[in-house]
Amino acid sequence: MQQECYSGTHLSVYVPIGVVAVFMYCLLPPLVSYLLMWRHRKQLDDHHVGQVYGFLYKRYRERYWYWESVLQLETLALVAVEVFGRALVTSHQALLLLAVFLVIGAVNMTCSAMRSHFLVVLEFLSLSVLSLTVTLGLYFAIEGEAVTASEASAVGIIMLVINASLLAEGKC
Repeated sequence: MQQECYSGTHLSVYVPIGVVAVFMYCLLPPLVSYLLMWRHRKQLDDHHVGQVYGFLYKRYRERYWYWESVLQLETLALVAVEVFGRALVTSHQALLLLAVFLVIGAVNMTCSAMRSHFLVVLEFLSLSVLSLTVTLGLYFAIEGEAVTASEASAVGIIMLVINASLLAEGKC
């Protein structure tokens, strides 16, 4: 598509469609799941509520009955970086992604909403490995700087090792 963004037809036709689509498919699901859980928040021990809505809250501590909506919004933030970050240079995309990873990691570790401490730690380690991978990837995104084959190999090996380490940790 050779259409200039946010002008002409794109602005008058596709931006409104995009706004409606973002609301319907991105913002509405977390809102609906939050409202459903809010409506039943005092009946979470009820057998019927557990069968119908348990997939939305049983992984989390009782006071975090809404946490699935938070996770959906975190995922939406990552998608927003992917979609809207395309207009940025690669290094700025990576920095924005790192910022979102840090916020998600801080929120998730601070709240520690999951019932399983192991899953909280594994999620944090996963975000840490993703952050390290993106950070090391920035090594290749510096404009005008040539990377030697040995430097590229060393950084690539480090990336492989930290990602493999996470996989090994998850199996323990």
